[in-house]
Amino acid sequence: MGVKGLWNLLIPHMERKPLFELSNKVVAIDLSGWVCESLNVVDYFVHPRFYLRNLFFRTCYLLQTGITPVFVLEGTAPPLKYGVIVKRNQMQFRGARPKKITNCDKATSSSTTATEKPSSKQTEQKRNRFHYVLKQCEELLSAMGLVCVQAPGEAEALCAYLNHDNLIYGVISQDSDCFAYGAVRVFRNFCASQNGGSVEIYDVSRLDGSLLRLGQEKIVAMALLSGCDYCPAGVMGVGREMVTRFLSCYEDSEILPKMRSWRKTADRLTELEIRAEDKNICTDCGHVGKQLQHRKAGCLDCRTKSGCNESRWKQQRCNIKTELDIKRRALKDPDFPHEPIIDEFLTRPCALPALDLSWRQPNLVKFIKSMSTYLQWNELYCFQKLLPLFTRWQVYVKKHPSVKRANVYLEPDHIKKKRSPKGIASYEIVWKDSQNMFSGLIPQEQIDCYLAEAGNTLESLWSTIEPHDLVQEAYPELVDAFLASKTKANRKKKATTKIDGQDKPKRKPTVRKGKNQALMKDFLTKADGKKETTASVERDGDSDCENQPNLPSEEEMDPVDHFLNFTAELEAIAEDHHSANDTFNSSALIDRLCRPNYLQQALE
Repeated sequence: MGVKGLWNLLIPHMERKPLFELSNKVVAIDLSGWVCESLNVVDYFVHPRFYLRNLFFRTCYLLQTGITPVFVLEGTAPPLKYGVIVKRNQMQFRGARPKKITNCDKATSSSTTATEKPSSKQTEQKRNRFHYVLKQCEELLSAMGLVCVQAPGEAEALCAYLNHDNLIYGVISQDSDCFAYGAVRVFRNFCASQNGGSVEIYDVSRLDGSLLRLGQEKIVAMALLSGCDYCPAGVMGVGREMVTRFLSCYEDSEILPKMRSWRKTADRLTELEIRAEDKNICTDCGHVGKQLQHRKAGCLDCRTKSGCNESRWKQQRCNIKTELDIKRRALKDPDFPHEPIIDEFLTRPCALPALDLSWRQPNLVKFIKSMSTYLQWNELYCFQKLLPLFTRWQVYVKKHPSVKRANVYLEPDHIKKKRSPKGIASYEIVWKDSQNMFSGLIPQEQIDCYLAEAGNTLESLWSTIEPHDLVQEAYPELVDAFLASKTKANRKKKATTKIDGQDKPKRKPTVRKGKNQALMKDFLTKADGKKETTASVERDGDSDCENQPNLPSEEEMDPVDHFLNFTAELEAIAEDHHSANDTFNSSALIDRLCRPNYLQQALE
């Protein structure tokens, strides 16, 4: 659940970006969030291990995008969360209501004694079934070469600690509790698709210039007032707008001491609070007198004959009234503010150990055994799904020498062709197992069935697509050999042969019919019409023309042909009358004729 209303405050400052912008970044993932999401979307009895399939394909997408995930597993739940765990188990596992819930319901009410020590019955409220699910996920992720970190308590708390200490770039989580634990950058609504994934980025460091100026302590105060996993009800009657107005009045370091002082000043009011409650004080200017009197007769202190001068008192009085209202409602709980909840968010249980967050080599044998057991995938399908990750790690480790290497490698045989999946320049590489490390891993009958399908070959089985830059750094000689072969092929295509010692006829240039050419055609048509009316030479009955081939007459010629002949004549005139000092440029004349205004005037 997280802090109630926090996402709504952060949405105006949210940025939605494609996932490839997180390339070469290390992110922490609250594994329980992904598992619970899969269990809630799909019926638990129909797809008992759908969470494993969803986890695998999401993780593959991150790795192929260049993002290194670090998964954090849930630890021992704090006693403050026992009541929430009981209710979640009832909904998630469809089980009956647990019998031993003596103190669980107390944890969900705002009147719970926060200092009360958990009884032995409370400690029985554990997440045994959920931990079993997480162990299966850990086995899968370990086979993929990824790091799984066991949190001492809440997983989102450890994710926030890693982000706060700059060990990771951000946290992928749907739980807003990460901000209360100290996270700076949280990625929400993670989406992976074939057309390109995206994610919503919430960065608290960008809120320094905003009105709220949200920090960790303000978020903890909001959790106490609005509600969170440790106090779901919050303070009764306090809404999001009241909390927002109260938080905007103080700095981040002042908010919790102010709330602690409410208990000490419960029986008395400050001078400003007295003025805010006094009905004989004008609510507009803060001077003596009622608001209605000042509007009619004016205010002596403001030196006005009607109305009051604008001041900050109206907004200040509204803020004071809001704080007094929250204070009265909150102090109805004798334990407010709950110090155990504040300590849970602000105090680290232990120091962070030294962690190796790099991506290790995937274990193909372990992966096939795990997936064939949990998801009933056959060996060939497991091999096809993990081979791209195995080769991607092999290309990746060449670029990052700090990553721990292994003794099991595949050798690239050759580059088949260039590819561009999702617009990324890549190579399709065919690999070979020269050391026979994976011989016998796939049953022969599965390979025979694969090859029996149309278009399937052993080359396609051992081929993967890798980014251009990684291949260039990992195997430069392989890229040079591929480019050299492409250069030779292009030279062969460019080579031409002559037939009977004659050159091939040149292609006739195409004439584009545009607006100017249409106007030129109309112009020449009208010019030919005028020429026919003034001509006195008759064209019929010439006996000498009977023996000549049937050539098109001047009347039958297209106006465009007239234009081309006219151009040729101008070129001939230019060549005959060319001199060193005087030149005739026919193209300038043609451009002049092709101007739209010139042709329109000539046609009128």
